[in-house]
Amino acid sequence: MKMALWKKILFVVALLPALPAHAKLIAHYDFSDGDLLDNEVGSEFRLEQGLGVADTMARVLLNRTEGTAVFFGGAESIAFLRTKGPGRLDEFAVSFWFRTDGVNRQLPFAALFSSGAVDDPESWQICNGEGLSGTLSFRMGEPRAMAGLGLAYKPKIWYHVAVLKTRTDTEVYITPETGRVEAPAFKTDRPLGSLNEIVLGADQSKTFSFRMEMANVKIYDSPEVSVSELFAEGPQVYNLDTVRVWKIPDMLDRLGRDRDAVRDSLLKFPLIKDTVQLDAYGYHSAYLPVLDDLPGKPRWSVAFPETCHGISEIYLVPAMDRRAFPMSGYGFPRRFRILGMVRGGPTLTLADWRSRDFPDPGRLPVRISIPGHQYKKIILEVYRGCFEGGQEFFALDEVLLRASFYLTLRKEVEASSSFEVPPFWSAKYLIDGKTSLGLPVLPTVEPAPKGSDFVARLPEKHAGPVVVELDLQKNKHVGEVVFYPAQPPEGIVVPGYGFPGSIKIDFFKENPETGDRTFRESIFLPKVGNPGNNVVHTLSLGVDARWVRFTFDDLPEYEGHAVFGLGEIEITEARKSMSVGALVRSDAFPHRSDLQSLTDGLSGGQSVISLLPWLDALAHRRSLTLWLEQKEDMGRVLGARWDRFIHHAEIVGISVFVFVLAGTWIGAAIMRRRKSNRFRQQVTQDLHDDIGSKVGAISLASTYLQKISADPRVHEGGRDIQEIAKDMTKALRDVLWFTTSKTDTLRELVRKLRETAGQTIPSDMLVLNTTPLRKIPASSIRVETKKDLMMLFQEALHNVLKHAEASQVEVTLRWDRPKLTLRIVDNGKGLGSGLSPDQPDDGRMHLGLEGMARRARRMHGMLRVEPAPGGGTLIEFSVKGGRL
Repeated sequence: MKMALWKKILFVVALLPALPAHAKLIAHYDFSDGDLLDNEVGSEFRLEQGLGVADTMARVLLNRTEGTAVFFGGAESIAFLRTKGPGRLDEFAVSFWFRTDGVNRQLPFAALFSSGAVDDPESWQICNGEGLSGTLSFRMGEPRAMAGLGLAYKPKIWYHVAVLKTRTDTEVYITPETGRVEAPAFKTDRPLGSLNEIVLGADQSKTFSFRMEMANVKIYDSPEVSVSELFAEGPQVYNLDTVRVWKIPDMLDRLGRDRDAVRDSLLKFPLIKDTVQLDAYGYHSAYLPVLDDLPGKPRWSVAFPETCHGISEIYLVPAMDRRAFPMSGYGFPRRFRILGMVRGGPTLTLADWRSRDFPDPGRLPVRISIPGHQYKKIILEVYRGCFEGGQEFFALDEVLLRASFYLTLRKEVEASSSFEVPPFWSAKYLIDGKTSLGLPVLPTVEPAPKGSDFVARLPEKHAGPVVVELDLQKNKHVGEVVFYPAQPPEGIVVPGYGFPGSIKIDFFKENPETGDRTFRESIFLPKVGNPGNNVVHTLSLGVDARWVRFTFDDLPEYEGHAVFGLGEIEITEARKSMSVGALVRSDAFPHRSDLQSLTDGLSGGQSVISLLPWLDALAHRRSLTLWLEQKEDMGRVLGARWDRFIHHAEIVGISVFVFVLAGTWIGAAIMRRRKSNRFRQQVTQDLHDDIGSKVGAISLASTYLQKISADPRVHEGGRDIQEIAKDMTKALRDVLWFTTSKTDTLRELVRKLRETAGQTIPSDMLVLNTTPLRKIPASSIRVETKKDLMMLFQEALHNVLKHAEASQVEVTLRWDRPKLTLRIVDNGKGLGSGLSPDQPDDGRMHLGLEGMARRARRMHGMLRVEPAPGGGTLIEFSVKGGRL
């Protein structure tokens, strides 16, 4: 018995909760539409830009050309995208694509995708695996548990990441663009936190030293999605090789806007100014012969022994070529590697550029991030330098090492060879703190305020040091002290004008209870020297102090007076300035109100910036400059393609125009010909109907008169009338033959000539030789040619009958491609001495040879009239078929 209908309905309804719900797309960040922050599927969950540190230079760039969000790595340049929401989803699916550029495999970077704020114990992250050599990891829970995802990612390759989370388990898929979706890279039944916030890119607590891009980010409110279908969508990145030609203008517009955005960003970054540097250019290796092949051992090496622990970054500052303008980088090594000898551990390869040339850095510093260890020695090994005059060498301005938040102070360097030419080149100049980079300041578009640097000319009676004291107004943790040289007064060109030769720094702490001053410690810099256009910095070992006293001695002299000048005294801790706005006092200048310019945050009218953020910003400028060059190259490629397209389009357009013009002319000619043919057919039909009927009527009337009359004169006249009517009928047929378009062919012409010969010459006299009609082409001929040839032929036959007195006439019509020949030979009385068609003799004008010659010339043919062999006359006319 069949199940009742109501039971079936209840059965289906009971199954509905078990059927999978369709996942709803609640957020889609495409980036290919030219908008970095919008949500493609609604107004909610719009992204906003965030900064990991208070740094105006940090931002996520929109790569409109390829449709990606670009996160440039580097300390003090940490930026990310985030949105509040979607409101603690317990079940969800996350899909996104990412790629990196120049991966440093030892350096972990922060999350690619985070589910919430860093301090949220329920948040989870897809991030780099710490110490896992460039593998992705899944981090979750509190304390943070790290699970490797089993994928060592490679630079410049797109990877698809999908996270599917139900109430009971979580699956993570990682698939390179060249692979295919298989089993999850990670799966756990451990409870995972809700999705309550979306964070894309670098996290506030981490840095990474390379560029990372994200594309096609999607969030669903259910895990019921197909990972294979999401992977098949791809990152939706434009490819220059596949850009359709009609999209090139839009792509060029995107490129232009990308370039403008990068240029706008670069306006906020520090500049490298060409400064006067009289000495200490840097390190220059000894010259060696050029080798064709890369050697197995380094040609030069430079080592930095006894480094302090926690070295995490190396800055290689290119030397300046002062023989050229602009003064670009000079001698930067092309193939090298950097080794780190870990104290009590192995020797690590920190950077390896032996397999390919390092890109020319120009004058911008190269920032290399390394694992943070205590190294007993860091070694730079150079396998290939630069070539000059058949010799090979390499050069560097400075090598800087970062430990924690500060640049270390180096006292020793070991070089395998050195081109020692003091005061310009020496190995010790590699760690002297002097560079060609200029001062660590930010650019400004406003005029430099007057008095931003403190410069004083001391009285002759003043002897001894100058003492300046800073009051930080409360105890602060001091990590580093930086001295900026002053800009000399107008008209004086002296680098480091008024900079003291020695400096002593005393730190005093305030007792919170009594307010008394307590001495903490002193730092003495006995031989500072003139730093030129460089800062002088020293570490203070993290002392707490409110008052900092500076004793400046060994002041330089100018025109017989001691002079003192400083642009700024900056006290920093963890990259942050502690001294801006600090109170300044000095007994040496009791009435100078501009002493506060020593802590106004300006040097030479420009905002000072801490050393590490400054170096990082210069390295970031290098990344942006390379990206800008890449965009310009892409613009040139697309522009060349567009120019070629326009050129080809112009050619095609002109060709089409000519074709259309020719087609129009040909069509008009065809239409005129058809119209002419229709007109000729109408004339032919009218002649046949009108004149033909009237001639027939005349013939019938004469016959009737002969029947009813017995008068012999009537009979004779009737016979004459009938003869005339017969001639008129024949003439009418000839006219109709000329006017009808059906006879406008060479074959029909020959047929008519053969018929005319048979009708004109008596059959007992005629010998007719013709080429078979089937072998004669049916090509069209002009009406004028048809008429002239027929009239010439008839005139020739008429002359034979009237004047030759011949008993035999041989007519030949022959077609020998491409020539038609008409030949008439009779056995009559002949022409005597011969006759030219152009010059007939006086008694033969009646032969009509002049008319024949005239028609032959119109047809561009050849006419020959001469005595025939054995007596008689030969008339021959030949013409090429293409002229008919």
